[in-house]
Amino acid sequence: MTDATNFRRERIEKLLLELRYEVERGMMDRDIEEEIGFRFYVPISRNIPDGVVFCEFRTRPIPRYAMSPEDLQPRLKVVNASPAATRDDDARARFLADREDTERKQASNPSSDRTAPSEGS
Repeated sequence: MTDATNFRRERIEKLLLELRYEVERGMMDRDIEEEIGFRFYVPISRNIPDGVVFCEFRTRPIPRYAMSPEDLQPRLKVVNASPAATRDDDARARFLADREDTERKQASNPSSDRTAPSEGS
């Protein structure tokens, strides 16, 4: 790993930690809403010819039981010049399994309705 790669990764991790602090503080102080989002595209992909990379930051309220300890810190992966296809397939399989698990939990718990109770009730 080069010094430039280390610098970039460390800078991104620092910025994500600062973002986390600002979001947590803003919500706890009721300065910002619970649902915010930011999306953008990186105009090139190493893995998909003529592809792009979709990036998303999103906040939304969820029930406490739906929290996962794996979601509590930034998970960055430094890529090398020749990524292995099997790693991509493994990551895709884990993502799909996690999504199915989340959908299954939401379907089995009717109280996980996404609508917030109205004020004053």
